[in-house]
Amino acid sequence: MSTETYLSGIKSNVERNIAEDLSILWSEEPNIQNWNALTPEEIQKLVEETFELLNDAIDKNLLETLPFNYLKSINSNLNNFNTQFQTVKGIIPTQLRNQHHNPLNQLNTINTNIRNSGLFSLLKLSPDIPENQRLIQEQLENINERKSEIDKLAKQVRTLMSPAVADRLSTAFSKRKSEIFKQKVGWLILVLVSVIIAMYYTASVSELITGMISPSDKSGNIIESNTIGIIWVLRLLILFPIYFVVFFAIKQYSKERKLEEIYAHKSAIAETLPSYPELLTEKSVGDKITTDAATVIFSPAEKEIERKISTKNYKIDDIKELLDIASRISVNTK
Repeated sequence: MSTETYLSGIKSNVERNIAEDLSILWSEEPNIQNWNALTPEEIQKLVEETFELLNDAIDKNLLETLPFNYLKSINSNLNNFNTQFQTVKGIIPTQLRNQHHNPLNQLNTINTNIRNSGLFSLLKLSPDIPENQRLIQEQLENINERKSEIDKLAKQVRTLMSPAVADRLSTAFSKRKSEIFKQKVGWLILVLVSVIIAMYYTASVSELITGMISPSDKSGNIIESNTIGIIWVLRLLILFPIYFVVFFAIKQYSKERKLEEIYAHKSAIAETLPSYPELLTEKSVGDKITTDAATVIFSPAEKEIERKISTKNYKIDDIKELLDIASRISVNTK
């Protein structure tokens, strides 16, 4: 007899007996002889556990893993149980003595085979693989549904938030540019005032020092060369603080002007940043431009200043511009 025949016989026997009323096997009538000195509750547990194990093994396709001799023994014991139980189930419980012992012996042998074969450990101690697979599949479906919802919401949030964030950044940079413009104007005024003061005191100090060193030279005599050197040294010592203020003010004005340009540039880029990926058909190019633009926006302004300062003729051009302004003002004041 083939293995498939045994498996089919076990399956049909289990289905038939699960549908039967087996309570006669653990009847509690006083004249019944206990099987193996077990109580009716213990006998009921044995019967129900045996058929439960067989039914679970069939559902999980674990009977196919058993050796041939176990399958043959289980099928044979089930057939014997069916035959013997048919003679028992028609007996009135009050007339039952020990007729149920034989079918119980068959079930006990089946239960022992299940335990000895390792099938009991697979059924009771191992995870419920089909049930776990079902639960995992349900969770995966839920995760996929949630992921789709999250992706949809994330897309909506990006659509709504990107223009808002860009507008906030642009507004912040514009506000900062306005503050820097006020500071730049203040430094420009200080530059012009300090230049005018420096020019005035340069002329005044030169006349004062000349008079202190050689009063007789005012009559038209020629000043000696060593006297001229002393005059220039004294002039520089007296005028150094004034010229220091002039050049410091020029430097700060130049810095504020460059900061104003940087924040104006940042504001313009931030305002147009969300449009870059949409305007370009090639995604990689759009991402590259967006990345570069974000780098410009979020890079510290101090680094931009340092990079601009390293450019040739940067300070010289600024000084020339300011000196031109100062010269025009001094001409107009004369």
